[in-house]
Amino acid sequence: MKDAAFIACALGCWVLFGYKYRALRQAPPERKRVIRPILGSSSSAAMGFLCAASVFGMNVDRLIGIPNLSMLGASVFSIMLVCALRLMVLNWRHPLDQAQRPTQWTAFFYGLVIAVLVMLFALTPATEEHHHDFLPAFATTHYLAEFLALFCVVYTGSMVNISYLCLRSASETPANQPWLRRGLRITAFGFLFAIGYGIVSLITIVGMWFGADLYYWGVLAPNITGPGVPICLTGFTIAAWGPRLPATREWVARRTADLTDYWKLRPLWRTLKPIDPTMVHAPGSLREKVSPESRLFFRVIEINDWLHQLRAYRDPRAVEILAQRVRDTGITTRDMPAATEAVHIMTAVVAKAHGRRPGHPAVLDYDDTPGRTSHAFASERARLVLTARALTCPLVNDVLRSIAEAPSPKRL
Repeated sequence: MKDAAFIACALGCWVLFGYKYRALRQAPPERKRVIRPILGSSSSAAMGFLCAASVFGMNVDRLIGIPNLSMLGASVFSIMLVCALRLMVLNWRHPLDQAQRPTQWTAFFYGLVIAVLVMLFALTPATEEHHHDFLPAFATTHYLAEFLALFCVVYTGSMVNISYLCLRSASETPANQPWLRRGLRITAFGFLFAIGYGIVSLITIVGMWFGADLYYWGVLAPNITGPGVPICLTGFTIAAWGPRLPATREWVARRTADLTDYWKLRPLWRTLKPIDPTMVHAPGSLREKVSPESRLFFRVIEINDWLHQLRAYRDPRAVEILAQRVRDTGITTRDMPAATEAVHIMTAVVAKAHGRRPGHPAVLDYDDTPGRTSHAFASERARLVLTARALTCPLVNDVLRSIAEAPSPKRL
């Protein structure tokens, strides 16, 4: 894994730390013991990833003067990570009086493992820097081979146990907490990548003990952990923001529908705009410019205002000729009211452009003024969308040609 990926994972863990620290300050006292291990695990993971990044780790090694010290730090922080995760699950699953003794034994066990790792690293004679290939370079080196084997066994075994406990806790989660259940399962899935890293590392170590050439396996093994980080971050936080997802999806669906209808109304809007361009609404704020809901609202208002001006130019022959075409050809459209309205609009636009008014304007059987309620607006919006779609209907174009060819009625 490249340094950029390691640093990105570290930043993600620090973001989780900040998020949970804020939750810790706002949580009641009985919930704090559940959040503190998450703070420990996120900070340990962040420091582990930083130590694994060569741009950070190698500079630390040069500054202190101890080769590969950053890899010891990465290993220690990884053990601290699984320790904190184990404490987290214990506090999830048990009340305070039942969790106290297991947490003490857990902390003691992982503290002992860290002490042994530090001792094995200290017993190793001074070696050259191998930050990028620490595992395959020292898989057969005395003390460091034991160091690597102990780390991989404890780390992998702990991750397997933690994943199992997360899945078990998910199955025991009450039905009224579905997002917590999902979070536990997502977290368990994210831990599979860490388990894969541990298994590949163990195979590399044991294989190299028996002479197998598994150098590149050891180099590539850390790359396996990366994809699991965003998955685990999602699992740790989804219980907080997951319940808002349905409302978010509904909002996105509404805004998408607004934007779709906005563009569907564009042909009708462009047809009517020459009637009075000054009636086009100028957005007064940034929200009006970028909000699909606001832009659609004013588009419907503008169209209705223009339609109101066309009322006196509607040709009563439109309905008669449309009905005649339907009887003669048998061709119909899916929405005859929309087709009728489209014919009225097109003939009225032409008539107004030439200054001609029919002797008896068509009588409307509906109100073309803007609705007063949200339901009325939705109905008006749907009607105008159908009308805009009917503008290009072949039957409508045929009626328009017939009206254009027919002699104009005399005004009374």
